[in-house]
Amino acid sequence: ERAGVLLLVEGMAADGRAVRGLGEVCPLPGFHSESLDEAAAQLRSVAHRLQGALLPFAVARLDGSMSAWLAAACDRPSKLASGPLLPSVRCALEMACLHLLAQAANTSIAQLVCCARRAPYQSHVRINGLLARGEASSLEAAADAARAAVDSARPSSRACASGPAVKHAAARMRTWKVKVGGGDPAADGRRIGKLLLGCTALGARLRLDANQAWSREQAATFCEAMQTEWEAGCAALCPEHQRGDGAGAVSAPAPRWPPPALDFCEEPLMARLHAQLPALHAQYGLRHAIDEGALPAAAEALERLAASCATSGSDGASARGGEAFRALQERLGDASCAGLILKPTLAGGLEVSARLADEASRLGKPTVLTSAFESGVAHAHVAMLASVLGGPSIAHGLSTYERLQGDTLSPAFAEAVDGDLVDVPRLQAALDATAQGLRFVNERR
Repeated sequence: ERAGVLLLVEGMAADGRAVRGLGEVCPLPGFHSESLDEAAAQLRSVAHRLQGALLPFAVARLDGSMSAWLAAACDRPSKLASGPLLPSVRCALEMACLHLLAQAANTSIAQLVCCARRAPYQSHVRINGLLARGEASSLEAAADAARAAVDSARPSSRACASGPAVKHAAARMRTWKVKVGGGDPAADGRRIGKLLLGCTALGARLRLDANQAWSREQAATFCEAMQTEWEAGCAALCPEHQRGDGAGAVSAPAPRWPPPALDFCEEPLMARLHAQLPALHAQYGLRHAIDEGALPAAAEALERLAASCATSGSDGASARGGEAFRALQERLGDASCAGLILKPTLAGGLEVSARLADEASRLGKPTVLTSAFESGVAHAHVAMLASVLGGPSIAHGLSTYERLQGDTLSPAFAEAVDGDLVDVPRLQAALDATAQGLRFVNERR
């Protein structure tokens, strides 16, 4: 069960129109340090301080201008009576402010930010599917179907993956994220090896998320089991890969490892062991991705630097060489790192996420945005940011909307999803309609 608060702000455009912006505060217990009550209390304090403030369009650049404006509007540099802005509160304020500005400019949030940042606009965002630990999937069905086809002497193991469930999976998602860790590493490895066979049959890709669950030894056990299962499956599908000295045995190169279907594993090792990730990659070919939990210092430093960067006119180049970015640069710059995974509500907001993504891009690494099981309002904002920051081939982690029984966004976020594509203009229309349909809590009926 999830609980949150919708933030509705109202302002007046230059032409006298009343405009509205909508954001969401929904801390995830166990991940956010703040509770919903703490976030709601700070939000009330901030709302009081921001009444009557002039919101400049420059904040849409997400280059530190938003943080500078919030600091000035709150009368203290990034501080309130209740302390620094909480990550979920900052993110909700940024959501509502960007929506308000887009309404005032008669445009969408994505187009507003793209124009401000001089970035290309994308009308659709790709998303990945999500499989929790222990969930069965059509990827496993694809692997089983491929093996069954070989047993039935069909001519093509790839063509055999054609059952209704398998066809549906292939059409619906091109990238899947699977949770691992928390159990037997060898069993996890065998399961993932089988899923990789299914992905290969479907032409799909697989991402893993271990959430810092493993020691170096456990990660090695997982990798060895995964590779063994994969190679055994390949041998069953393609007998020419079998090896041996007996009669009829064929000596041929083993299938390529790691297979192209394997994208990365998000945070495979415990936090204190991150220095061993390059060695893990060198031995087993497993690339890792960094999430926001591994970069608290970089995110906090970005927030502290935001106001000074914006007011000094710096383009961020001086910050890149500073101590605040060194840990980020070192980890992202390593060949074993595949990219950055960010939950904006956890990372400290849309602006901090954008600046971290900019740094990752400078180092040649993509950024995947994902949610913390918020409602469709936050999902819509994250999807719009993804349309600004990511390329068309990057699949973002927004299929979490499927895990919720209801939605505060109307029409629901699901209505804007077709297969693995999210229609950004439809999300904007839903966000606009939802904001217009809400009443302020102190508004008389």
